[in-house]
Amino acid sequence: MIKLKEWLTIAELAERTAIPEPSVRRYLKIFSDFFTYKGGSRGKRFEETAAKVLIRIKQLYDEGYQKEGIIGFLRK
Repeated sequence: MIKLKEWLTIAELAERTAIPEPSVRRYLKIFSDFFTYKGGSRGKRFEETAAKVLIRIKQLYDEGYQKEGIIGFLRK
């Protein structure tokens, strides 16, 4: 059986990652190139893989990396 992609709202991503919703919104905006989404600005949903990327971004910020360093890590 083929598993269909799951698309998540910002609130669902915040819940899955245990990252506060304002931070999730900020990460999605700053690192938008690394996220796949569908829908318009108000009904935007993100591919489920976004949760892993958000967790990695938070870990890198927690380790003291800044935006440019995080972009370098995500590009690898």
